[in-house]
Amino acid sequence: MTRILYVTDSLIAGGIESQLVELIQRLDRSRFEPSVLTFYKMPSHSPHFLPQLRALDVPVTTLDLGWGARDKLEATRQIIAETWRLRPQIVQAENYHANLLTRAARPFMPPATKLVGTHRGVYTLHQLRYERLDHRFCDAFVASASHLGRQLIEQAGVPADRVVVIPNSINMARFGGAAERGAELRARLAPDARRVLVSMGRVSDQKRMHLIGEALGIIQREGGALADTRIFIVGQSQHERYQRLLDDAIARYGLRDILIHLPVTDTPEVFFAASDASILYSIVEGLPVAALESLAAGKPVLLSEEANACELIEEGKTGWIAPTHDLDAFARRLRVVIEAPAETLAAMRPACEALAAQFNVETLAQRYMAFYDALLSAPPAARGRALAEATR
Repeated sequence: MTRILYVTDSLIAGGIESQLVELIQRLDRSRFEPSVLTFYKMPSHSPHFLPQLRALDVPVTTLDLGWGARDKLEATRQIIAETWRLRPQIVQAENYHANLLTRAARPFMPPATKLVGTHRGVYTLHQLRYERLDHRFCDAFVASASHLGRQLIEQAGVPADRVVVIPNSINMARFGGAAERGAELRARLAPDARRVLVSMGRVSDQKRMHLIGEALGIIQREGGALADTRIFIVGQSQHERYQRLLDDAIARYGLRDILIHLPVTDTPEVFFAASDASILYSIVEGLPVAALESLAAGKPVLLSEEANACELIEEGKTGWIAPTHDLDAFARRLRVVIEAPAETLAAMRPACEALAAQFNVETLAQRYMAFYDALLSAPPAARGRALAEATR
């Protein structure tokens, strides 16, 4: 039995966290024994996925820590304690802080433990400096998209034979019966709307939800009609500052009945099915799960160039791409989506669904299990080749 300890910043309703739960759910439990250690459980990091993990009978240790230096020291101490208590063969770190702190703990873990680092989103220069300093503590790295793997190798100096790419994936089965429920949700939330859009994600600095409001203000100023448009932001409020910016934009431009913020949902597929298209004008993305979910529902995506660094979306075929830091250009692209004929959007559906089908979560689970087997069985000199072959 291979014991794996997954260390994650939180269990919020995010793409990284959803990937973790989908993976754990599909591990062969006759061969793999997963446990989870999570740091943050404050209001801004509500443990959305905790009930699902408990339903899977996965032991979860929640530390409920803050953001200070002492909290991080305590998190490091707890990582060390958990590894000696559980004696996992593999520790896999998710999220940025989890990666940093597991590496700080690595010299004090049981010697035979293999440490896996993950790379889920584009790193800043500051983050790359840390990566260059401490990547040596990891036995292997998993990147969720090819451009992230290249960043580790080319900008952080990680040896190429320690990096594998296992793309993010989605549970396609969830979208099979979503259309009918989506129609019911649309009839309830936006019965008279001609155009319904959704932006799935947190109100935070990364997701930049407030810029949707600013873009709508530009559209209004330039004479665009919005009365029959509804845009739903679905996700928790993580940062007070960005919630204020969103609220201010809604108030300033009179968007209360147009741009509507709803709580996090357990059924994102229903919201995508209820919509005509989705918006993801975010930064530092890897392979965004929200975009994959939109495609699985047959709905094209309007996203930033930075959110499309993985080159998932093809302009005019599966969505639209706007410059990352050009609000006027984003507003122009958003207006195109709002004013597009229904027939134009419907014609994009087959390409969206075909693209999403390439990212089935069953493949993700098989690749990870093969990766774990190769990591533990291959001799160091042959490990790089074994990992690459296992994750093809």
